This record gives sequence, structure tokens and C-alpha cells, in this order.
Amino acid sequence: MDFAQTQLDAARSTPSGDRSGLLGVLIDAIDAKSIDLAEARNLLVLLFNAGTETTSSLIANTIETLARDPQLQDELRRDPARISSALECVLRNDGPFQFHYRWSTTDVDLGGTRIPANSQVLLMWAAANRPSPEEAGGPADEPSEPTAAAHLAFGRGLHFCIGAPLARLEARIAIARLLASTSSIRLDPDHAPKRPRSIFLRRHASLHLIVE
Repeated sequence: MDFAQTQLDAARSTPSGDRSGLLGVLIDAIDAKSIDLAEARNLLVLLFNAGTETTSSLIANTIETLARDPQLQDELRRDPARISSALECVLRNDGPFQFHYRWSTTDVDLGGTRIPANSQVLLMWAAANRPSPEEAGGPADEPSEPTAAAHLAFGRGLHFCIGAPLARLEARIAIARLLASTSSIRLDPDHAPKRPRSIFLRRHASLHLIVE
């Protein structure tokens, strides 16, 4: 919180025409009275926290996917423009968040099941990301162009992740630089990837690689 406040204070002291990036946008919004300082600070803290946990998990999940698929590695090195599409496949098949809890506000029937008002509901994003029988008939490993309905890794509707564009940007840059600076990424045969026991978050406890 103190770090976020320090960054906002520094950006606020910068003349309006010289501001740039997210901090510049937030300070301009404060000046326009669209948000207040506390809201801007909370947004920064939220983005910092999300990047620490979920975006780093997305990057690690993508690296493991690449380490298991040398052909995909080579294809993305030759055509980095496809990295974004490959990331969407990872988000759908191995996204960091598995579920969130929500509360029903009214009685509702969903898929033949009655959900009473004021019930706690577990939304399993990972299950919703499984392809339909029609989709499963297509090429399984070919990255496709991302679409709004491609997956629910960032949620949907009112609760859609506010940091989704930033997470995609960070992951794309990290993977692009990794591929550009390597010729081969392999899993270490002596140290298998390890994941903590969790039904909430798909992340790594350790990911040992052999990089050339």
C-alpha cells in the first residue's frame, strides 16, 4: 500500500502533459474527479497482487506447456505473432483460476437444478472451459485466434477480471522474450514439475527447466 501511494504521489507531481502509462491515466482520472485517490491506490494494489499470483502462474503454466511441446516452441519462435493465440489456449486449458464463489440473489433453475436464493454457488471456470463435443472434433493442439467466448479464465460479465488486458500483455512479453533468447526449453528429467495441492489455483511449487 505504501509503495502504491509513493508511485501515485510521484506521478501526481509530474505535469499533466508529461504523464504516461497506467499511473498517468489514474492521476488524470483523479484530476477529472472520476475517481478519488483511495480508489486509485486500491486499483494499483489489486493489479500488483494479481500480477504476483495469477499472472506469474499463467507464465509458468505456459512455459511448462512449451517445454512439453518442442514443435510449438519452434512455431512460435518463427512466428511470434501467434504467441497471443497460444496464451489463449493455455488460459482455456490450464488457466490459473479454477473457481470463484458467488451468492445467488433469487431462486433460479440452472441445468435442471434448483438453486435457492441466498445460496453459495461455486462457479467452476475450469469446467466451463472444457470444449463442447462439437469443438472437441477440431484440431486439439492448434492455437486458434482468441475470441470473447473462447474461455472463462478471466470470468464473465460484471465480475470479469479488470486486469485481463494487463495479464495478457505481461505474459505475452515474458514468453516472447524467453523464446527469442533461447533455442530450446525442456523439462529437467531429474526434477518433475510440482504443484501445490489446491482446487482454487493452478500454479507451480517448482518448475525445473533445461534451457539452451
